[in-house]
Amino acid sequence: MGNTSQMYRAYVLDSVISTIFDPEYGEFTGNPVQVPSSSQNRYIGGIAGSTGIAPSSCGVANCRVGAEGADYVGGLIGNTTVGIAFGYYIETDNSPFIKVYGRNHIGGIAGYHRMGDIYACQSNADVIASGQNAGGISGYMYINHELDGTKVPRLQGNYYVGNVSAGDYAGGIVGRASDELSGDNSRLIVAANVTANGSHGNIVGNLVGGTNFTYLRIYNNSLLSVGGAPGEKASAIYASHPQTTAGMMLVSTAQLKTASTYTSIGSYFATGNRNYTSLNYNYMPYLRFSGATMPYQEGKDENGNYNPVDSYLGGIPIPSEPEGDMMPMMMPLMATMGGEELPVPQFYAVGADKLNIEFDGVNEYTAFSVWANDTKLFEQTIGQRVYTLSYDYVTPLTVMVTDGIHSKQYLVEPEQLRRNVLTFNSDYYWITDLGVQSGKAGLLAGQFIHLYAGQGLTATGKLVDLTNGEVLKEKVEITLCEEVQPLYSFTYEANYRIKTYKNFSEINHDGETVTRDLQLLVKNGRLSALDPSLPIVYDGVIVDTVGDAEYLTVLGTDGKLADLKERIVLPQDFKNYNIVQMSHNLRTSSPYLVVRYKNGSVVAFNYLTGEELSTEKVQSDQSLIEYAKEFLQSKIDSVLADLSDGYLKITALQKQLTVMPDADPLANLNTERVDGENTGGTTDRSKDDLSTPGEESAEETNEETTDETGEETGEAGEEGTTEDGEETAEGVEEVTNEDEDTATETGRTEESAARGEVNQKDEADNAAKGEGAESQGIKDQGSKAHDAEGDSAEHIANERGGVPEEEEQTGELSSPAPAEPLVHRYIPVFDPKTGQYLLYDEKSLLEAPEESLTSVNERLKLEPVIVKGAKSIDQNQPGLLEDKGLILLFLISLAILVLLFYLAQKKRIIK
Repeated sequence: MGNTSQMYRAYVLDSVISTIFDPEYGEFTGNPVQVPSSSQNRYIGGIAGSTGIAPSSCGVANCRVGAEGADYVGGLIGNTTVGIAFGYYIETDNSPFIKVYGRNHIGGIAGYHRMGDIYACQSNADVIASGQNAGGISGYMYINHELDGTKVPRLQGNYYVGNVSAGDYAGGIVGRASDELSGDNSRLIVAANVTANGSHGNIVGNLVGGTNFTYLRIYNNSLLSVGGAPGEKASAIYASHPQTTAGMMLVSTAQLKTASTYTSIGSYFATGNRNYTSLNYNYMPYLRFSGATMPYQEGKDENGNYNPVDSYLGGIPIPSEPEGDMMPMMMPLMATMGGEELPVPQFYAVGADKLNIEFDGVNEYTAFSVWANDTKLFEQTIGQRVYTLSYDYVTPLTVMVTDGIHSKQYLVEPEQLRRNVLTFNSDYYWITDLGVQSGKAGLLAGQFIHLYAGQGLTATGKLVDLTNGEVLKEKVEITLCEEVQPLYSFTYEANYRIKTYKNFSEINHDGETVTRDLQLLVKNGRLSALDPSLPIVYDGVIVDTVGDAEYLTVLGTDGKLADLKERIVLPQDFKNYNIVQMSHNLRTSSPYLVVRYKNGSVVAFNYLTGEELSTEKVQSDQSLIEYAKEFLQSKIDSVLADLSDGYLKITALQKQLTVMPDADPLANLNTERVDGENTGGTTDRSKDDLSTPGEESAEETNEETTDETGEETGEAGEEGTTEDGEETAEGVEEVTNEDEDTATETGRTEESAARGEVNQKDEADNAAKGEGAESQGIKDQGSKAHDAEGDSAEHIANERGGVPEEEEQTGELSSPAPAEPLVHRYIPVFDPKTGQYLLYDEKSLLEAPEESLTSVNERLKLEPVIVKGAKSIDQNQPGLLEDKGLILLFLISLAILVLLFYLAQKKRIIK
């Protein structure tokens, strides 16, 4: 209720009491958050926002009360002018989601205490004020000495156990009083951790004239942190303070477990008003009214139902003694962090029964908890970036992130995380209504919902091996795994162990580990890098090397395939839009690609030849508007289309750096003038389009490179092993160079046949690039690199390991020695923040500390390779393009309606 004049025996359970102005309101409802005026976002209470009559025998249990930026918020009453009797606010669910919060005047029982007595109340609310005045019982007490003694605000017979924090003026009982207290303020117990970011904080309260409560008991391990200082215990703060029975006394955990500690301080703690049997079960006294224990104070059972009265199965825990010198609660430590933002999680599949929670940073002063069906499954301090869960991909999850003061809730929607197309070993798969369809093995019947790395998961939680139909697990349970599972795992050049996650990669070399904010990918013994901040689907990638051609094709968030390097070959009449899922090729030995469209249709094809392998068409009635929208989408280029153009430019620089032992020619590389064809994403081309009259056959190259690509290690069973017997954690496939040499004969044959056609295209493209390079005048002249670097050409050549003289003349590289390569290799990386393609020395990229990693562009002071339209490449771009398309669609639809109306009118006139 908002404002009321009568309340008696009212109870509110498991509710969110807020306003439409809270940002989280929009998350819960999907409605836009309104901007309040100064008088709107206020007066929020678990029982009432504001009241003119004293509530009696009321309780609030496990409720979230408040709103961001709100004033006058209380666990029971937001603004009281008459007081409160026999009330409680209790949190037994141990969830960071449950709290009393707002901006100014926030209290565990009452936010703004204007008049009347608050007596026989108790609370363990987490009280949080982003502004001023937060208290465990009252946020702000307005003292008006002109009022008579029955109306002046007073506190009597209350206790508080919990955490209080505020920008300033935080107190365990009262946040702040406007003047000296008046009348009898007594018989109070406080066990609080109090944090004030400003200069005003007190375990009891910020009172004018000092602490003038009588019969006050303070828990000796209560903590106070003011202005970001470490927490100080009450036992130290009040060590020299006089302690008397009628005044203030420190009490221990043992004393809080003794009924006489309470009953000795007055009638409000008499046995008729409090139930002390709970002390035997390590719970603070239950509140009684008219001699009977009030309901809903004793927590819930395993099914979420509130325990019966006097069951003693739950309640407000008695504070426990800290072990050693450890602080009993984390919050004061967290307050010293100075308001750091909470780590933000992302969720993605890393197995048919595995889910990763990946944070954007590590903060050991924060924690996350995972909830399912209102039950907390586990809680963990955020001490690393990634955590892996065993997951059934059916149960929705809620992940709560908190630092003890602030919290944020995230929803895990399993339908959004499932994958339903797959390439694995030498086969390809997709989910149908009847089961999993294989390109070679046929249909595996079952109600499958998720595919990953050769395994499938059914709706009932069975984990199945797709290659032979074997059931690997009968039921997948939701648990936190001991070992973290990466998205991909590679061994590269025998010396580097690479673990790639959604937004970063870890490289281990000689016992040292470096981290890069890139997806590092290895295929056919070649390393590629992909910036995860691009608007792409995280696992929708094709990375391959065939002869001299390098492929890096991704699925953009706009539903289009885009080539970031060489162009793959699409089937004739291929629709490159409205694609929602795409298989990757990092666990397959064949050049297969499977895509699923928004309408459910599936197409599988060979991306080197354009041969269509399988299709599953879903027929759907399409309205005129939908047809027009689809037509518009087909005409709009991918948001990543210009990156292929930039790649052609950077490869000219890459090839010059690779084959030149002398740095002088680099000074004359004008990369802005390198001409690269704008591909518009990836182009619809059939295999017949790849050859040009006069091109020579590349059969010799094919024979030399046939064995470069091989079948990668497949996962075997639940744990998985590599082909040489090495186990990999949690079924993560280890992709090694040795694995690639053991490709199946089927994979070799298919890819070799494809190369015979693709290499004709390679020669044409290389010839075109050569003409572009020649036209811009890339030649060996000048010595500007000496000026840029301050080093001689001889020094730079020695740094690279040297290049034989005959290689300098021909531009051909012999195989580098395993221990020390003769020349460096370079990795092109597009940086969406600057809109530039950068080139990194491979060794530096894999080994250099982050602070010393610099691009070749910067080191040699070369002209930047700026990608046309790169400023518009961000996560919001697909929405912008769609908005423009919708406007055009509306205009087209309007024109059609006008035409139809005109024809109808004309027909009527003729009649």
